[in-house]
Amino acid sequence: WSGRRLCRPLPGTALLFLMIRRPPRSTHCISSVASDVYKRQRNNFGGFLYAQGRPGEAVEQLTIATEDRFYELRPQAFENLAVAYLALDDRRAAREAFERAEALNPRLPRTLLELTLLHLEDQNYTAAKALYLRHRAIASESARSLYACTKIYAIFLEAAERSRCTADLIRIYATSMEALELVKGTQGGVDGR
Repeated sequence: WSGRRLCRPLPGTALLFLMIRRPPRSTHCISSVASDVYKRQRNNFGGFLYAQGRPGEAVEQLTIATEDRFYELRPQAFENLAVAYLALDDRRAAREAFERAEALNPRLPRTLLELTLLHLEDQNYTAAKALYLRHRAIASESARSLYACTKIYAIFLEAAERSRCTADLIRIYATSMEALELVKGTQGGVDGR
């Protein structure tokens, strides 16, 4: 951003391109450019801020994006907002945002998985299992989903399914944090719950 040029409105995509190529020292100019005319670009800008390690600022932008009821990617904006809240360690706000995303689009794999994990932490196992099954029906397994699977089926005492998830986690994602945590937990004689 040259000192000779004043802040002027740019199309949202050009604005994001400029931010990525030359991240600004301050968001003052960008905030003025990303006015209400650019509400639909707030989701992208929030993602950019989150990627830059600025989740607090991302929450501000994503909150604005979620207010636009006509924004076709509003469910994803809520999902992104929830992820930013998780980075700020605000589980209550994250859960609310994930629930809004899920209400708007019940087929968002990440939202379903994150809600599964939140319910597991809160010991709401029936809800966690239902969300996990919905996630598994629409998405391929990941280290995190297989970890959730092992926890859920340990609680519900379904040994065959738990063994499948554990074996897949260790075989496919052997170096993941989830696999290492699971192996560490079972070596100490703990049943993995």
